[in-house]
Formats: sequence, structure tokens, C-alpha cells
Amino acid sequence: MNYIDESISDISSKSKLLKLLHTLQHQLDKPRWFPAHHHHQQQHLRRRQQARPHRAVYLKSGALTEAYQDEFRRLQSIAEKFDPSYPRQDFRLKSGVIFFFKNKAPLFVIERTIYEQFAFKGLTFDNSCKSIKKAAMKKMDSMVLSPEDMEKYKRWHEDYLSFRKAVSLLVLGLESYHNKENYLEALPYFVYAHKFNASLRPEEKYYSVDDRLISVYRRECLLQLNDQCASSFESDDEREADEALKTVEEYVVPCLGILSSSKYAEDNSAAEDIRDRWYSFLGQEINASLQEKFQDFLPKLIDVSADACTLKTPTMSRLRKSHDLGERYAEVMEVVLQSGVYNPNGKPSTS
Repeated sequence: MNYIDESISDISSKSKLLKLLHTLQHQLDKPRWFPAHHHHQQQHLRRRQQARPHRAVYLKSGALTEAYQDEFRRLQSIAEKFDPSYPRQDFRLKSGVIFFFKNKAPLFVIERTIYEQFAFKGLTFDNSCKSIKKAAMKKMDSMVLSPEDMEKYKRWHEDYLSFRKAVSLLVLGLESYHNKENYLEALPYFVYAHKFNASLRPEEKYYSVDDRLISVYRRECLLQLNDQCASSFESDDEREADEALKTVEEYVVPCLGILSSSKYAEDNSAAEDIRDRWYSFLGQEINASLQEKFQDFLPKLIDVSADACTLKTPTMSRLRKSHDLGERYAEVMEVVLQSGVYNPNGKPSTS
């Protein structure tokens, strides 16, 4: 299994690989996160290469070792400074290695991941790249892992991919919620973001997305969508009222069990508010053609469970390439913090 596409770092080490990495950012879609800078270092690199044309062996082994050490120290430094309490930017999205450092992964996981990025299959478009790739592949061949350690290695990468998927779903949901005000589109993203996040370790702040952030938006999205549907149900347009009832049945009702069983008291209260909004129609005059459908609908507000959510997995087509995930996360989090919907310093009420 090849995990390098998602866990490779945004290498900017002060090493012999700077020229290579500068070229990479213009010619490859993968790996991701290669920043365009350090032009003066590239010029320095060219001068040293011209002065030492006979140092091919150094380029293969010495440069790789130097690059590894620089990258290890750089990512370790970023990880030490990263604090998820300030959610405007999440450096874990830049590199799986930062995720591994923050969560105290075994050293062999971190080492192998860094060397693997230098052995990435895309580094083959010129002789220098091929030399470095061969040196990295040779190094990886010498790093023999036991079957048990290889399983650990795979699990750490699988967890990182799940973390990235949870963030991707959250970002798409937040963009739909704030940029489009399309609550119907946003809801499945929040539901599945929470699902992927829960499969990690939501109680560990470095291992997952902020559970409360996802829960706040899942709840607010449900309330907004329910209000829209209830207002449409009151419409004189029979077709619009019928469509509103169908939307509630297909999207809102399946999520009531999630809210009712949530550890957050605000979720529990929101579930009751949603039910009360529909119970308020009892005794009111309802179009005869909708009366029977409405009576069939009411019991469904009660007969729900957290396992009964039938929402389909939302499309990820708007994030086909993940190289901009960190940037899009930062952009949408600015909107989130300005909106006041979520307060990162607030303390949730638990039931």
C-alpha cells in the first residue's frame, strides 16, 4: 500500500534537494504542498553543484542524509509549536509527519515516512531526481520492518488519511453552509465528518478534528434546514409543502437519533426543538391532500436511533486534489470565526 500521496511533506529543507523540490512544485500534481520560495538557496545549490561535478556519490547519499535531517528537524519544530486551540490554520494538513510527531508515533514510522517521500515515484524526470530517488529507495530497503511494525506503520497512515478525510468533509460542509447557505447540501458533509472523526480518537485533540466544531455545525445545519422545511410546509403551494415534508423525512428525521444520543446537551435540546416545531402543526388546518402524509410522518419523529441514519455519503468531487486542503481550511475557518456560530473558547454543556 502506498501512502505517500497524502503524507508527503512540503519539503523546504536547506539541502541539496532544493533545486529538485523547486522544479517539482511546477511539474507535479503530486506530491502536495511544495511552497515556492528560497530562490537564493537554489542559486547557492547550482554553484556548489558546478564546483563539485565529481561528487555524484555525495549527491546520492550525502544530500539525502542532509535533507532527511533538515526535514526531520523542521517538521519536529512545526509540530512542537502547533496548537489546535487556535483553529485558523492546521499544520497537520501539511504533512503526515507533523501528525505523527504530535501523537507520539514510533520513530520508525516518522523515519520511514520522510525517506518514502524522497523515494516518491514522481521524482524521475531528470538524472538528479533519479539519483536521489535511487538513494532513498536503497535506504528504505535497508529499513526492514517486522510484520508487526509494518502493520503499525500502515495503521498510522490509515489514521492520518481518515483525519484528512474528516477535515475534507468538514471543509466542504462549511463552504456549503457559509458560502452557499445550502443547508441541504451541507448536512451530509457534517454527518460524515463526525463519523470519520469518531473513528479516530476524538478525545485526543492532536489526533482528530475538534469534535465540538463538527457537532455545532451539524446541529445548526439541522435546525436551519428544519426551519426552512417547516416554513415551506406552511406554504399555500401544495407541491412545495409536499417537497418540504419529504426533505424532512429523508434528511432531518434520520439525524434525530444522533442528536438525541449525543453527549452534548445542546444537541439533545435541538432534537426536541425540531420535534416541537412539527408538533405545533397539530390542530392547525392542513391541506387535505397532505393530511394523511403528515399523520404518517409524525411517528417517525420518535422512532429513531443513532444507528438509523440513512444519509448517503456525500461526493468529494470538489476536493479531487488535496494539495489545497490546508489553504481552503484556513480560508473557511476565517469565515467560521467571524460568523460567531462557533466559539473555540466556549465550553459545551454535556448531558
